[in-house]
Amino acid sequence: MPLVQSLWQNLQATKVPLWAKGEFHDQEFKYLGSTQSSKSVHLVLFTTTWGSSCRTTNRLLVFDQSNQFIGMYSHLNTVKGFEQGRLALESGFAEFQSGIPGKIDSSSFESAESVRLGY
Repeated sequence: MPLVQSLWQNLQATKVPLWAKGEFHDQEFKYLGSTQSSKSVHLVLFTTTWGSSCRTTNRLLVFDQSNQFIGMYSHLNTVKGFEQGRLALESGFAEFQSGIPGKIDSSSFESAESVRLGY
């Protein structure tokens, strides 16, 4: 099974309530890349367009080496890309080579469990 399809199916299986059908106009599940460390992770940008003024919400989804969803960062500003273990943002860079940062800009890392319990 292709990697992105596996990540999408595993996210759906976790029953994390990101958005209910009919509450948004468009969703994009964009694979950004993976880190090259002993505990590498896959990063996916999940963008939802919603509301009459077509606002967007960006979430950075984090998956482990087994393609299991382990958490996310909510409400990130513009994500420009991911290269050599660094996430490029409008405000600068977030480093992932030494592990998952506790915070990116004003968004804290939320574990998959806390996301499930928080909704």
